[in-house]
Amino acid sequence: MAANTATPAEPRRRPKQSRSRALVKAIREAGCAILEEEGAAALTTNRIAERAGVGIASVYRYYPNKQAILADVFDEKVKLIDAYYRQLIKERKLGTFPLRDEIRHLIETPVQLSLQLIQLHRDFYRHHYSDFEISYRTAPDGAQNWVEWGENWWQSVLERRRDELRVSEPKLGARIMLMAVRGAIDAAIDREPALLEEREFVEGLVDLACRYLLHDGSPSITGRGDN
Repeated sequence: MAANTATPAEPRRRPKQSRSRALVKAIREAGCAILEEEGAAALTTNRIAERAGVGIASVYRYYPNKQAILADVFDEKVKLIDAYYRQLIKERKLGTFPLRDEIRHLIETPVQLSLQLIQLHRDFYRHHYSDFEISYRTAPDGAQNWVEWGENWWQSVLERRRDELRVSEPKLGARIMLMAVRGAIDAAIDREPALLEEREFVEGLVDLACRYLLHDGSPSITGRGDN
């Protein structure tokens, strides 16, 4: 996992009045717009104030520095991504696609999630990755975090298609694949972020998963303790 050298600064104060909330929202949206349209190098407190249409004193009233604004921008972005994937999950019915397509979807989803965040501000995300990692936030069912939910999602897909599997234990297969995919994404973020943008990265993970999980003429992989 990418190193987290220090927790990013938080806003000086949280707005309570509607006017103050609107001002903070404008600052946050300005920061996000600058990152997406002009790039990280253009992000300064003066540029944020200009883009938001507020005085620099108003920016510093709520944020001690640019890092605090970035943290707020990332936190808001994670909320939007979280909402997007919750909706995607509602719309996509498990078991209605060929298994290889299901596996591809299960791999593409976390890759795209991480890519959206790292493209916002590569250095900030790499240094504060764990603060904005969505995996440990509450999952769609409200009782689990995204890691646990993702493991159950993998298991649910595999359980429904046991006759196509090379592995005999869908639960263990789901756990291994989730760990493998998450580990590959974390390593890419830490050492070679550009990999997340390469189609071959996803294709390689899909190929790895299919070779491990699906019948291809190779002997079946049995459960724990079997020879």
